[in-house]
Amino acid sequence: MAPPSPLTLPNPTPRASLWPQPGGTILLKHLAAESGSTPIRAAVTVSAPLRLAEHMRRLESGVDWRLVNLATASAKKAELFAKFGPRLVVARTPSSGAELEHLRAVDWAQLAWCTSLRQLEAATVCPLHGYADPEDYYAACTPQPEAVRVPWLCVHARDDPVINVEPVLAVAKAMRALDAPALFVVTPRGGHLGYAGGSATSWQDEPSWADELAASFIRHWEAHSHARAKPPPPLSRL
Repeated sequence: MAPPSPLTLPNPTPRASLWPQPGGTILLKHLAAESGSTPIRAAVTVSAPLRLAEHMRRLESGVDWRLVNLATASAKKAELFAKFGPRLVVARTPSSGAELEHLRAVDWAQLAWCTSLRQLEAATVCPLHGYADPEDYYAACTPQPEAVRVPWLCVHARDDPVINVEPVLAVAKAMRALDAPALFVVTPRGGHLGYAGGSATSWQDEPSWADELAASFIRHWEAHSHARAKPPPPLSRL
């Protein structure tokens, strides 16, 4: 199975890039595949899944994780039906046009009954993009962090209810053994992208703790990039 399409970079391309959750996975895939040619020279990921199959298996074990799985899949399913439902009848007609052809590939009957992300992906992502099954999809989309050659800051919380921390810690251990240019900051709390900043009434309008950490990392890298190949030491022992 061919890997996902290459990351499309904006123009002008930034020298440093911060992507949260699955966007961070895509960024790492790009950096690993294009290590010798990418213009991105530093990266930050926040709450990003690093080993998709392991994260999915965790979402399928235990009551709390299964509830998160069900809630996430149900919300995405409702979003898909709300967005495309009115167009389904049109898409089934012979003269629907090429712009609606992609809707024919989705297994809408299976989607209607799905109660997990794995089932949702089997009904949508896999038939749309030619994956044999969800495991094939997870394997194709899982990054190879050991191939990343640019300084990389990975921020994750131990209490993340969506992306469990164990695979992240395993990747951190492997990267340390390789003496790779990666800095992992794993906090006791923070949830999934839950690093709020500011007061209780203004946190949505102010930079989060993770935003400020990422900015400090990138500024430090910019100031020392001419002399260093590895990222700066941690700002604090979290």
